[in-house]
Order: sequence, then C-alpha cells, then structure tokens
Amino acid sequence: AVHATPGILRFGRCVTRKKKVGALTIENACDVAARFEFAHCPQFRVFPRVGRLAGRAQARVRVEFYPASMGNFEVVCDLKVEGGLATQQLTFRGKAVQGKREKDPNKSLIAGPGMTWDPIQQSLYGDDYLKLFSSFEGQSTILADGTVLESKYAAIEDEKLREQKQFSDANAKKYVQYLRDCTKKREGRVDRDAALRTAALSGRDLRDPKGVDLALHPLEEPPPPPLPDGFAEPLWIQKGGGRKSAAATALDANKLVQEKFKPRPTTQAEMRHCSARLSAAELAQVTPTTALLDFGRVCVGSTAVRNFGVANGLDHAVLVALSDEMPPEITGRPASQVVPPEAQCGFDMSFHCDKEMKDYRGVVQYTINDAHVLTFEVTAEVVPVRLDLDVTDLELAFDAHSLEPSVDQEVTLTNPGNSAVDFVWAPGAPFGISPEEGTIKPYGSATMLVTWTPEHGVPNAAKLHAHVPGAKADLELAVSGVLEEATCAFKQKKVDFGNAAVGAVKDFEITLENTGDVAAVCTMEIPGELSDCVTCSHDRFRLAAGQTQPMTLLLKATDPRKLDGYVVCDVRGCAPLKIKVEGTAIVPDVRIAREEISFGDEEPAPLVFDFASQFVGFECRRRVVLQNASEIPANLILDLSNHPDFDAEPCKPRDEPAPAPATQARPTFGRTPAPL
Repeated sequence: AVHATPGILRFGRCVTRKKKVGALTIENACDVAARFEFAHCPQFRVFPRVGRLAGRAQARVRVEFYPASMGNFEVVCDLKVEGGLATQQLTFRGKAVQGKREKDPNKSLIAGPGMTWDPIQQSLYGDDYLKLFSSFEGQSTILADGTVLESKYAAIEDEKLREQKQFSDANAKKYVQYLRDCTKKREGRVDRDAALRTAALSGRDLRDPKGVDLALHPLEEPPPPPLPDGFAEPLWIQKGGGRKSAAATALDANKLVQEKFKPRPTTQAEMRHCSARLSAAELAQVTPTTALLDFGRVCVGSTAVRNFGVANGLDHAVLVALSDEMPPEITGRPASQVVPPEAQCGFDMSFHCDKEMKDYRGVVQYTINDAHVLTFEVTAEVVPVRLDLDVTDLELAFDAHSLEPSVDQEVTLTNPGNSAVDFVWAPGAPFGISPEEGTIKPYGSATMLVTWTPEHGVPNAAKLHAHVPGAKADLELAVSGVLEEATCAFKQKKVDFGNAAVGAVKDFEITLENTGDVAAVCTMEIPGELSDCVTCSHDRFRLAAGQTQPMTLLLKATDPRKLDGYVVCDVRGCAPLKIKVEGTAIVPDVRIAREEISFGDEEPAPLVFDFASQFVGFECRRRVVLQNASEIPANLILDLSNHPDFDAEPCKPRDEPAPAPATQARPTFGRTPAPL
C-alpha cells in the first residue's frame, strides 16, 4: 500500500501572499506500481499532485503553504491510491500573518549594517530552507525527518534579531531627540514673538543695533522639557529615551494570551542569560501580573481557566518555569517560557475540583532562570451546579375573549455557574411544559413554556419538578389554573337523518343551551366514524349564560352505510356533551319502465331505441319512462354531451307526438341536457 509520512505537516507562520515549503515522503510497500492522487486543498499546493509510484519505491513530494488571507488554517488532504481503492488523510497546518512593510536601510534614519529585508530568506538558508518547517505552537525548528536543525539557521536568526534591536534602539533615540529639538524651537519662537510684540508697544526695536537694547535678545532658549517616566505615567506606552516597559500594559486574568514563547533557550546568548542568577535589583524588574489569582465561583466538576503573566523589564531574556509540584486541583500550560526583554508572557492556569469547597486556597510555585523560586496564591469557591427559576408560583387564566382550549405562559431558567447544566422536566396533568429536557450553557438562560389544558375531573393545580444532575435538590414549580365551571345541554335527544341518498346533502338542526351562570367556550368535534360524511356548521364558539346556539349538521355520504355514532361538544373545563346520530345512506333504485313506447302507428319499441333511417333535418322522438322504486327521491342528470345529434327533454305521461306533415318539416335542434 502507498503511505505518506509525516501524517501532520506544520508550516508555522507565513506572510500572506508569500510561500512556505514543506516535504512529504510517499512509499510504495507493494511489489507493483500504484497510482496516487492528492486532493485539492485551499491555501496549500502539492507538487506533483498526481503520479505513478513504482513497486518498493519512495518519492519526495513538495507541499507549499501559500495563504491568501490571514488566519489559522488546518486542512485535511486525502491521498487516494488507485482512484480511491485506499485513502489516507493528511493534515496541513499553518498560520498566515500580516507582512511588515519592508524598509530600505539606505533610506531609513539609521542604516543598520548588513541588514536585509527579504522575507523569504532562501538565499540565507540554502537547501535546508526547503526541508524545514516550524511547529504550530512555536517549538524548535525541526527538519522533515524529525531531527533538530543544527545549521547556520539559528546563528543567522540570532544575528538578524541583534541587528534589528540595534536599529530599533538607535531609531527611537533619534526620534526622541528630534521631538526635543522641535519643542525647543517651537517654545523659543513663541517667546521671541511675544517679546517683539511687547517691544513694539513700548516703541523699542530689539533688532535695531543702534537702539537702546543694542539688538541683544533678552530671552534665552529654555532647557528641553523632561519627558515623563513610563512607569509613573500609566497612559504612556513607552518610557523616555525610547525603551519599552514590560509593566506598562497589565494583563487581564480573564483573557488568555494566545501567543506563547518557546519553552527553552536555543541560542548561546539565551542559554547564558537564562542560566545566570539575578541580583535583587534585576529580580525586582521581573514582576508577576498578580500575586493572588482568584477563580471566583466554580461549579463542581467543571474547569475554569485564568491567565497568569510575568513581565520581564530587563534588557535580556529570562526563563520562567512553573513548578511540577502543584496542588492536584491546579494545572498550568505551558510548563516554561523564554520571555524576551521588555516583554510579557502568559500561562493558562486551569482549576478543576470534584467536591464542594466553600473557600479553597492553594499556592503555586514558579522559578526564574531555575534559580529563584517565587509563589502566587490561588483562591476559588467550589459550589454545586444549580438552576434558578424566575418564579416559584405560577397562576394561569384564560383571557375573556379567548376561544382556545389551552393557555400558556413563559418561565425562565437561569444558569449562574461556569459549566453547562442539563435539566429534565416531569409534567403533571393537566399542565405541560416544553421543552421537557435540554442544556443551558454557562451563565445563560432558557425560556420554558407552561401549558394548561383543563380536563374534567382533574384538579387545576399541580407541582412540576425538574431534575438537575449534580444539584443538591430538584427544582419545583407550583402551577394553578383559574376557571369557572359552565353547564350546557342539547335540546334534542338525538339526530335522526332517516334514509338519505348517497351523494345528496341532508341537514338536521340542533340547538345547544347554556344552562349555567357563566359563559362557556364550546368546541364541536366529529368522531372518526362520522368525520367522512357528517359536518357541523360551527366549530368553536362562546356561549353566554342563558343563551342558545343553533347549529346545522350536514350529511353527505359517498357510499351506502348505516349511521350510528355521536357528535361531541367539548365545554372547556367540563364534561363533554354527546348527542347520538342515526340514519341510513342508500342508493336510489331507478329503473326504465317496460311500457309501450310508440310513435304513431308503429309497434312498441324495445329497450334499445332504434331510430332507424331518418332524413337530414327531420326530428324523430322516443318516449322513456323512468321509475323510482326506492323510498327516497332521486336526482338524475342525463348527459348527452358525447352525442350531439341527440337531445332529451321532460314530457308529460302518455304525451303523443303530432303526426308528420306531408311536406318536409323545418328541422329543430336541441343540445342542452335536461333532467328527467
């Protein structure tokens, strides 16, 4: 099988619209050649992407990281063998950052010796550059085969950083001096103009060599104003003289520092500085952001994370490492960081406790340069998980104009803790709640909908309980409903449709009376056995006390059947009313009577009407007698639309047609079907 290594390829940081190169090794462990194909991946390119690898052979594949926008990218690339017969997933990681504006040393204020602004640096690193890539977390640079890079890369980077530091310091000093000179010139010009205006008012000219003042300027240029110290002025980001202050910006304990420094020194200068003991004055410039790290209120079983930072005010790097002997509830990452001069580092401190503790206190040790041991205190309050209801007693009532069978009201569940909390409600009739289960995120809330549907014989008061896993006790919500009981009755004992024709509509009037002292909300329901043929003119209505409501029941059956069922009237909060429905749906028995069908002196016609041969334009008639043998009337429609030469019209019994005249009669046409 074809296999590619390594499975995770980290490119580290790369400037947008620039290119960074890594390498993969693909190996064919079979004896036969195999085709391979890499999938297209955004921000990454593979060369070659498609190829054929001989049996027991290896090949190097170049992977380029070419970001088009800033951000962290993690892409899964599928390596397909023989068109998908086997697939391997490879992970490419890289971070795209904004490129700094390249400066020309010849045009800058101070030209740094030997400085270059080529971001690719291929000319400096040579062939090693195509084989190295950095880890995503900022660890040491390694080669594609996994070995630590021991080449001129570290020395070149160290020299480059040193030259950039010299250039930045010299440029800052020159800029501060430029500001002082401008201030001196501005203040001298203001004072000189004021003195000239004063002399002009008094009639003297200070610039006249023959005048009283002999052209001597009485004012001396004031000394340059002292710049405030960065430590004493909290709004200044830089101190006087251009040096940056590590303590000028304070870190927020609730905001984690995403950028971490390397865990161990790599250059000779860093190794020398990170292994030296510091004096008391130097140690005073390495300050923590806080001496007391308070996690606040933490739920049992949850994890809270805070930031602990150390500021390095020295002009060289120091090594800050957390102690391995920490309380079991506290963990920190990373274990150590090399803090550059005038910089701050951040450690992610996590707190996790599985039991309730009212006042937790712990001490965490950390070292500076593995020689100086310092401590800071950790406090927290560990409480069980819980949910809070905005109300404990809920009363529901229907609106005066509401016709709905149920009423609902909202309640709010709040999670005051730092961990997600699950809940499960147990509804109690006639009250329901939705959603019945769910999860509330930390410091969040959720809206519950309590629904009340009054039922006859069920108390209108109950207690709803919500089970919260991990809490000391379940939540309890007392709910009650307010409803006045109404009384109604049908005036008819039953509904008897009798015999009804299939397909015909037959109606029956019923009346509902409110016999109580309060208004009633009624809902008419047709059970399933009658719902396909019986309908009611009223669906839902409000009936005042002492009033009546007439309604119409319509029967329209589609097939012969016998009706035997009930029409139900649900009165809100009361027992349902039922009225019995009876009847029979039948098909009428309509036949053609076998009587004499004559035309003049002709013989009686059979059931098959034979009009024989007729002249064009002549009219010939035949009489048909229909007989209804059933007990219900029948509605008939004779459709002759498919026979345009024939027409029908009702006639009187025994109505004899007039004899045909001797001459040709005027033709008469009829096309409209008529009921018989």
